[in-house]
Amino acid sequence: CPMALECVKFCYAKKGAYIWSNVKPAFEKRYELTKTANFEGAMIAEINKKKVDFVRIHDSGDFYSKKYLDRWLHIAAVMPHVKFYAYTNMVEMFKNTILPDNFDVIFSNSGTLSA
Repeated sequence: CPMALECVKFCYAKKGAYIWSNVKPAFEKRYELTKTANFEGAMIAEINKKKVDFVRIHDSGDFYSKKYLDRWLHIAAVMPHVKFYAYTNMVEMFKNTILPDNFDVIFSNSGTLSA
């Protein structure tokens, strides 16, 4: 999490199941997928396959770049029937960003920036 501060002390992604030898590689694989050209297509396909109404972006971690955020905004824009939401410490990244109606962001209060 690029802007984490206080939450690093109690980060649940650094404890429990997230550090198990069979779980950590799966999260690394997912992270690497976010940097590939087919990330958006893969996410859209998975969301359609599971027929979900809500998608929480990240259960650990944060938006690591504007390009990555833009990719999620594109996914949300082409799937207006799905509600996307995310918790983030990346306040500055969102300040001048127009969000689709189906995308909610909740600013965490444990980072180095405040809303």
